[in-house]
Amino acid sequence: MPSIIKILRTRQQRREKYTNTLLGRTSISLALLISLGFTAFFIWGSTTFSTLTQDLPSLETIAQLLEPPDGLLLEPTRFFDRSGEIILLELENPAINARKYLPMQGASSSAEALHPYFAIATLVVSDPTFLEYPGLLSAVVTPQGNRSLSQRLVSDLLLWDEPESLWRIWRERILAAQLTYHYGHEKILTWFLNSTYYGNQAYGVDAAAQVYFGKSATELNLAEITMIAAIADEPTINPINNLESAIKRQQAAIDLMLTAGKISKDEAYQAKETELIFKPPAPPRPNPAPAFTQLAWDQVIKEIPIERLERGGFEIITTLDYDLQTQAACTAEVHLTRLMGSTVQGASPNCQAVRFLPTLSFDTTITPPELNTNIMVLDPHSGQILAAVGKSTGDLIPTQKSGHPPGTLMTPFIYLTAFTRGFSPASLVWDMPSSFPETITQKTNPIGSFNGPLRVRTAVNNDIWLPALSTLNQIGPENVWHTAEKFGISITPEDKATPECPSCLYTLEGGEVTLQSIMGAFGILANQGKFTGSVTNIDYELPELSAISIIEIKDSQGNVLPHDNAPKNQPVISSQLAYLMTDMLSDEPARWPSLGHPNPLEIGRPAAAKMGATTQGDDIWAVGYTPQLVVGVWIGTGDTGETDQIAVPSKAAAALWNGIIKYASRDLPVEDWEKPPGIVTTEVCDPSGLLPTRDCPLIVSEVFLSGHEPTQLDTLYRAYQVNRETGRLATIFTPPELIEERVYLIVPPEAIVWAQESGFPVPPQSYDAILVPNPPAHARITAPAMFSAVSGEIAIEGSANGDDFISYRLQVGEGLNPQSWFVVGNDTSTPVDHDVLGKWDTSLLNGLYAVQLIIVRENQQVDTTTIQVTVDNQAPNTTINYPEDGQMFSLETDSIITFQVQATDNLQLEKIEFYIDGRLTATQTQPPFALPWSVLAGNHRLRVKATDLAGNTHQSKVVFTVE
Repeated sequence: MPSIIKILRTRQQRREKYTNTLLGRTSISLALLISLGFTAFFIWGSTTFSTLTQDLPSLETIAQLLEPPDGLLLEPTRFFDRSGEIILLELENPAINARKYLPMQGASSSAEALHPYFAIATLVVSDPTFLEYPGLLSAVVTPQGNRSLSQRLVSDLLLWDEPESLWRIWRERILAAQLTYHYGHEKILTWFLNSTYYGNQAYGVDAAAQVYFGKSATELNLAEITMIAAIADEPTINPINNLESAIKRQQAAIDLMLTAGKISKDEAYQAKETELIFKPPAPPRPNPAPAFTQLAWDQVIKEIPIERLERGGFEIITTLDYDLQTQAACTAEVHLTRLMGSTVQGASPNCQAVRFLPTLSFDTTITPPELNTNIMVLDPHSGQILAAVGKSTGDLIPTQKSGHPPGTLMTPFIYLTAFTRGFSPASLVWDMPSSFPETITQKTNPIGSFNGPLRVRTAVNNDIWLPALSTLNQIGPENVWHTAEKFGISITPEDKATPECPSCLYTLEGGEVTLQSIMGAFGILANQGKFTGSVTNIDYELPELSAISIIEIKDSQGNVLPHDNAPKNQPVISSQLAYLMTDMLSDEPARWPSLGHPNPLEIGRPAAAKMGATTQGDDIWAVGYTPQLVVGVWIGTGDTGETDQIAVPSKAAAALWNGIIKYASRDLPVEDWEKPPGIVTTEVCDPSGLLPTRDCPLIVSEVFLSGHEPTQLDTLYRAYQVNRETGRLATIFTPPELIEERVYLIVPPEAIVWAQESGFPVPPQSYDAILVPNPPAHARITAPAMFSAVSGEIAIEGSANGDDFISYRLQVGEGLNPQSWFVVGNDTSTPVDHDVLGKWDTSLLNGLYAVQLIIVRENQQVDTTTIQVTVDNQAPNTTINYPEDGQMFSLETDSIITFQVQATDNLQLEKIEFYIDGRLTATQTQPPFALPWSVLAGNHRLRVKATDLAGNTHQSKVVFTVE
């Protein structure tokens, strides 16, 4: 017998021989690969299963949610006011008295239990194979897309907050398998019947029985039970929403039970013949704040699916101040009733805010269509909505959600955009006949009365349209649109213009804004340029801004959920720009020309407020703020379908605003806005906004951004010497005793006729009559011309000759009636005929001068000729306010740049020329000197040249870049 060693050696040689063959090597490699594959699959499977099962919800949660007496889903989701005590809304069908958990008959000793038909009908309709699979296998063998009752239960109650994916499906199957294994089919079926959705905010069979049949599920017959079971599979097909289809499905459910042998033919026949008597839909429960509830609802459903909210168990604490809400609502009702011409009978004694309404008499009352109103109260520092009033259709869709044309409510954002481009509250604007189409002028100024020159402060506070539209044209509608979007005011493209005035944006009837967006925008001003509230898409140039209506959300297990509506601070504009606008809108005397004093925008404490109206007057607004609160009111006829809308009294919204903000502020300390660094106060001439002169009729204090205060003297008012009898400009020939000085307003040439017709004190256009005969041809000055402006060294031309000529002299005297004269050159004995008489160096002179030619003849006769000229050797002054030297712009956000220039002259400007990159682009003759320019990418140079009537010039230059 071979030794052990020999046997081992032989086997070793045989293995080596086999291994060295191709078949041997292949077999070994294949075996190795299979082994590695199984190992990798095992590792992957283990890892995947571990990941799938990681953080799986506890199965005990379902019992906590459903089992009585403390099942969390036995209570509906409720919205509370900020105190957590007042229920605003219950997400449950009003036909449901209370949610009940009902066990299956035989599974409990309870007197109230579900008939076995519920289980049978539900299984044959929704999951016929439910009882056939053991729990652990269901995770693997259940076909894709055919969810078992276990899976539906897990999906609805445990995995509702996970997004749909294949990953979630496998987690769902694992949980369903574990659920079946641990609790069994009967328990799962009972849970399913007590929690699944049956349409119309009914969860569980008992709730469904109350909604559709008006009784408990324990009282239903077979026909009614099969109807409920049929609804579970398609909740949208139910007797309220689709009666005919619901009955067809009920009949099919009876047939399935018969086919499965679960009922007899007689039972099936009787069930089909049983008349189903349905309960009419119950009226909605009273909602004390439907408009506010809609806002809160909109915010919550962004974070929690509607189906999960309606299933129940959530407590949502809102920002609503219930007292303020009820007071605002009842005050609005009383106010609208008065506007409709009715006498308020028996107003609720609890409506204390009514007594804050100002006493106003309206010239007209509103007849049908009925008036609507929206009201909102906001805390600008927390971003919380404290009250929101608006009509509701009963299904969380109040009229507040719709937008309305803003009209002049948007003019502050036109001027705010202008502030970023060199304007200020003191800037001069004109209300006068302009280049706008006549249809626009008739709409904005139907009475044809114009105000002439105004400061921006006066124009915005008195709702004067044309200056706003002119400013809009200067700075570019696109820039104003961009500002509005930064403030959270959304405007669709078709709303930015009207056919008659493409650049008028939405300041006429075009466009719509919601009260919520307007409140957020004015809240930014109240909060010194910062938005506090919900800020989403924060990484974008224009993040989405919305006020907050939710304080806290508790889930069905009592946990406080993190939510995206936690307040954030988002800077929008500088505190200095916000202060300029607030200072304007809180200027009570500035409103007096149009509103009188007292008026409904005065509340006895500092308040910035703006009224707004459309040209037809069927939409009126009042929005205003104190440092602590923002209140907004819209009143209008709304979308009534009427072709002839009715104008609402212009102060109606302001009166309601007055009452509500007074009530809301009654216990708050009186505060004012703190002036931020970088704001200066300067005395200016009204209305030019320039530094006062002795001719300025009214000097006022105005606020400016530091470094942007005026440096030039007023040019709008100027003193002229006139003949008090003729009213014409005085000359050297006017008798001194008839000359007096008067101050006149300088208006653009195109407005002179209008200004004269309107009674504005504009200077005379003609000179006083010359009382001496025309000089003879041999004693005449032909240049410079009478009343012309001259500078530097000038040549005096004319003729000095004739019979008996001996010599001539040139002399000049200062003023209309010179008290002294000085000789130009020397007496000359050489006659001159249409040539230079002498040269006069005026370089050190300025003002009005008389030039006189004296000719001496042989018979001692003296001939004289006198002309009057204005000597002007002082160059104009120009300053480019916008853009600043070296400023950077973006082609995406600054499609139009409006160049802003200040230019003055001691006497009178002739023109202002704008040169861009060396090319003459525009010439202007009257302030305000502003030029909109469509931007081009690159480095650019702006040069502005000012020329006065005497030919003196001054230039300013800046360079800027458009990226």
